[in-house]
Amino acid sequence: MERLSAAGAAFRDTVVTGVGGRQILLDDPSGNPVELFQPTS
Repeated sequence: MERLSAAGAAFRDTVVTGVGGRQILLDDPSGNPVELFQPTS
C-alpha cells in the first residue's frame, strides 16, 4: 500500500479485516475498481 500510495494510487477506503483475510479497494488509472486481498494464513 505504501508503494501504491507513493505512486499516486487512489484508495477508496481503509483496510477491512475479516475472517477470511484483509482487503482494500483502489482505482486503476482508468477509474476501474481493483480489490487487493490478503487471505488469512
